[in-house]
Amino acid sequence: MAKSPFASVVRDFAQKAPEAIEATFKNSLQELDERVKKRTPIDTGFLRNSWMASTTSMPALTRDKEIGGGVPSDNGGTIAAATFGEPFYFAYTARYAPYLEYGSRGRQGVGMVRMSVQDWPQIVAAEAKNAKSRFGI
Repeated sequence: MAKSPFASVVRDFAQKAPEAIEATFKNSLQELDERVKKRTPIDTGFLRNSWMASTTSMPALTRDKEIGGGVPSDNGGTIAAATFGEPFYFAYTARYAPYLEYGSRGRQGVGMVRMSVQDWPQIVAAEAKNAKSRFGI
């Protein structure tokens, strides 16, 4: 019996799909990370630097403002270690982050997280398109 071209197409797709899904997932997280940071107002840099990623639990609001802006957050390693289908968390650790996000004392909130999360469907669609092209799907 001759091998079916359909079977080879399906087999090829099945091999490439998990890689494409993983790339879409991680690249989408990276894009979200960058968008939130870009939308975060900068005074000392502390708030932007307190944006953290985790694969185990939601980062807590535990840090008070530091002189000099604190240490820049690099979420790339956490994103690289993430697994599609498993929980992933992003959050600010600066205690004053909610006041800037939602507003306080008559000041309107900046909404850096909310605005970025609204972009999520477009981010994933763009990254899926890139992955399809990259993996030949």
